[in-house]
Amino acid sequence: MFLPIFTGECMSSRTEHFIILLLAVIMAASGCIQGTPSSTSAFSRTTHTPTSYALPSYSSSSPCSGILWRYLLRDAIPCMLSDEELARIEPLSASLRGKSVEESIWNILVWEDEHITYDWEKAKLPLPRLIVYSNGTVRILQGANNTIQTPYETVRKGKGICTDYSILTAALLLAMNYSPVYIFEINMTDSGHAAAAYRIRGWFFILDQHLPPMDLGAYYRYWNGTIKNATIYEILRENGTAVVKTAGVLRGSDFLIQSYSPGENDLRNIRNGIAGLIAEHFKNLALDSSLASMEEGELPSGYRDGRIWTYEFPGFADYYNPVFHKQFVRYFYRKIEGDPEVRKDLASYSAFWLDAKNERGTLKLTLFLARKG
Repeated sequence: MFLPIFTGECMSSRTEHFIILLLAVIMAASGCIQGTPSSTSAFSRTTHTPTSYALPSYSSSSPCSGILWRYLLRDAIPCMLSDEELARIEPLSASLRGKSVEESIWNILVWEDEHITYDWEKAKLPLPRLIVYSNGTVRILQGANNTIQTPYETVRKGKGICTDYSILTAALLLAMNYSPVYIFEINMTDSGHAAAAYRIRGWFFILDQHLPPMDLGAYYRYWNGTIKNATIYEILRENGTAVVKTAGVLRGSDFLIQSYSPGENDLRNIRNGIAGLIAEHFKNLALDSSLASMEEGELPSGYRDGRIWTYEFPGFADYYNPVFHKQFVRYFYRKIEGDPEVRKDLASYSAFWLDAKNERGTLKLTLFLARKG
């Protein structure tokens, strides 16, 4: 559905008497990718104002001392993911919790895409530059307002940059009692980035602001091989605090070790899953594989008219992973059924067939409809 384009964070350098910290603003563009039926106009993106939950009032007090936790991701994580901070977003996390961690992750990414926008104004602020003297004194030279936001602040503001998204995503999962969660601090060839992640059945999935969750290989290819390395922070919720440890550092090529390659069986499972939902919701439709001949311009015997709808989901043939099969299938079905013209056809024809193909990484779905005659 929606996929981002990002840039990121700089490192710090040390001298004998002080540390100069250059923390780069993360410049990001919220690009979106979604399936579009060729027989009608593109699906529109709908933004909703959150109304189904209430958040407690916010206190500016923090259990963390100093100010570096507002500028350094590693320092920010334990401060911003404490039980005190998680309690502030608990009503929201409860509303997004699904029947499984997969469903919960999907709900979080959908909600973030609909309710949190990329903060271009923050991205334009000067890069934070601080001097930390040997006696512990900190002086901010520039970019004092360019801070990492708490999860609550991001929800209240309705906007943020990649560190804010990653902190919020991790917080929502921890508030649902999913632990450990992970945050990847990523170095690109010319920039940096941060993204939350979760591990399911041994697979790391990057949860980066928008659908879909991606395994490491798909995420690496999405960035066209520009990932140099990534530091992985593992966050556990223990005794009211967020315990953080560095779980390791991945080289760019290491991302490809965990890479699922969808095949014909996956395409068949996607097709069958969507077809099952169509048959369940439209009792007037019978499944008939002979309708596939319509792609060659031939209407099967016994039918008097038909119609074809096609949908293209760029990149999704690579992004698909069977761990999230149910969520992908429901997503594709909703894109089909969600268009009024398509829904009208589904309700008026008597038979259907669905085809799924991988066309150079693009998932192409073709819906064949016909009327008995």
